[in-house]
Amino acid sequence: MTIKPSVEKLSEMNRFGLDWDHCERPFAKVSEELQEVKEAVLENDPNHLKEELGDLILASIDLTRYLGFDPEEALAISLKKLGERFEHYKKFVGDRNLNPQEMSFEERIGIWKESKKMHLDKITSA
Repeated sequence: MTIKPSVEKLSEMNRFGLDWDHCERPFAKVSEELQEVKEAVLENDPNHLKEELGDLILASIDLTRYLGFDPEEALAISLKKLGERFEHYKKFVGDRNLNPQEMSFEERIGIWKESKKMHLDKITSA
């Protein structure tokens, strides 16, 4: 399934008067759904967790739509950025002959943060 059917359903609901009346409400909905995901993790019920994750994704799609952006386009931008940062990460690790499997979480995150910085530097210098 793609994001498009979700946007279509949310837009249809909007036409029937079921849309947010204030910009704080969709933000609150995302926060509420995130909290429900955290609670579902503790319950150790995979089906409930999957349902809550779906609710969180849908709330995020709705927030994006409400703010006037195409959720598919926003996701494509994020995936492109993620891929570019990951390429920097792999180059950093490869150039230094590092094995991420032998590194601590903190070391890997440090390299990831450096990769994000390298990516940002590349974008701003272009």
